[in-house]
Amino acid sequence: MNPFRRTSLTGSGSAVPHWNCEQFHTTIGKLHEIGISVAMLKLRGKRVLTMIEVLDLSDGEITELLERVGYGHLACSRDRKPYVVPVHYAFRDGVVYIYTTEGKKTDIIAENPSVCLQVEEVADNRNWKSVIVEGTAQRLGPGDERDLALTSVVAVNPTLTPAVSIRWLDEWVRENIEVIYRIEPTATSGRRSLDRTGASTVVPQRKGNREIPN
Repeated sequence: MNPFRRTSLTGSGSAVPHWNCEQFHTTIGKLHEIGISVAMLKLRGKRVLTMIEVLDLSDGEITELLERVGYGHLACSRDRKPYVVPVHYAFRDGVVYIYTTEGKKTDIIAENPSVCLQVEEVADNRNWKSVIVEGTAQRLGPGDERDLALTSVVAVNPTLTPAVSIRWLDEWVRENIEVIYRIEPTATSGRRSLDRTGASTVVPQRKGNREIPN
């Protein structure tokens, strides 16, 4: 028996026409093409069609998320091999400051300073925001800007205070040396989910990266 024939699909309590299996999969495919994620849930004995549209964030929304979150994932690469690590950061006056320690990532960035920072805020799999920042990492030496960067990172990540006040040794008796990078964005993009379950109309939004002029 076709599981979708003569089965009413509902969204937020409103019924939609009975679909056969071919019609269902054709419709789902078209929704995916315009950036809408679709899932079938079974709630209280009824099949519910959920639709999640992916929208662009505005410049203001990108800035707000970067200023507020303070942690993300930094991607770098060497010899065509990507490497991604979690990092703490601060976003101040349009510049990203990364706090980390010496290790594999700093070795890679010394050879290839092109990096990408991904920042996200996830309430659940139907409610999330994500931002990508591309740029070139510059390691800061002692000076006013480095001091300002460290102060900014600690301000948005207060739990770092004990770590940045000392130098410590790990189990291999290697000194962990803190490193601050300055990243001036060359391009940014941001996405957020929009729960369209039960919506009568869906108008997809064009996606794209924002190039930042020099």
